[in-house]
Amino acid sequence: MIHFIRFLLLVLPAFSVVAQTSYCTFDQIRRKDVSGCICQGHKDDCDPVKGCDACGFEIKERRTHSKAPQCPVGCTAQDWNCRGCGIWYTTLCNSLQLCLKGSKCVSSNKISKNGPSSWILLPQDEPLITNTDLLPGILEMANNPGKYGDAFDFAQRNYDPDKQALALNSVRTRTMEQFHIHVCSKPTTQNPRVIKRLQAAKLNPTKELLPIPKLKPTDPNLWCKSVASGKGPVTDFVQSIHALFQKPKAVCKEIAGAAIVQDFNKNRWGCVTDSKDGPLPDFCSGYH
Repeated sequence: MIHFIRFLLLVLPAFSVVAQTSYCTFDQIRRKDVSGCICQGHKDDCDPVKGCDACGFEIKERRTHSKAPQCPVGCTAQDWNCRGCGIWYTTLCNSLQLCLKGSKCVSSNKISKNGPSSWILLPQDEPLITNTDLLPGILEMANNPGKYGDAFDFAQRNYDPDKQALALNSVRTRTMEQFHIHVCSKPTTQNPRVIKRLQAAKLNPTKELLPIPKLKPTDPNLWCKSVASGKGPVTDFVQSIHALFQKPKAVCKEIAGAAIVQDFNKNRWGCVTDSKDGPLPDFCSGYH
């Protein structure tokens, strides 16, 4: 009996620590205070929200607890079990834990508890780039270029322009309510997609995103600026998106997506598209 009591005295404290460990909360993730909690796995317990509109098109993949007709964007503390907030509650949370442990971490600032916001690369089969702030997407980025204007600068430091493109979905087409730039495979010469259209256009080295001529009537509208081969990355892209969005009736912002791609002559293009399907099918291979 004495030996058994000694065993319990040794085991119970350890068991108590495990039992008290809980899933990381919304606020813990926001504060980057996730060292002592568990990042939950991707949940998918929320049905698509019905009745949400973007420029006359239905939003089909809004899987959060937001309700029509207000259809608020972004993730909340109530969305922990929704697929639309999997980046926040799972992918970002896991990456923050690795950064805090000193493991491999690609970020714009050092990740620390209650530290400054940072861009961070989320490594997976198709990498994503997000922010440690609660940032829903393209509109919130473009509305605050002073704070988030370096989004695509960080992204361009973490992709291979010869093989990859960068794409940020529209409000309508995104499936996650936390900001994320896709680092995707770029179109090929066999299936050039938007690159065929860009290579037929004149280079636009100005800061302004200008319309790109259509090759066929069904092409979506496209506004781009470019950087000639060997002249470096696309700069001030978020500021240019902000300026385009300020023009009256230039683009319906809820279907606007953004992308950066290098053409086959090694010229780089930063573009906004109003395709109802978002930028991925045009700027990335492997999407339809």
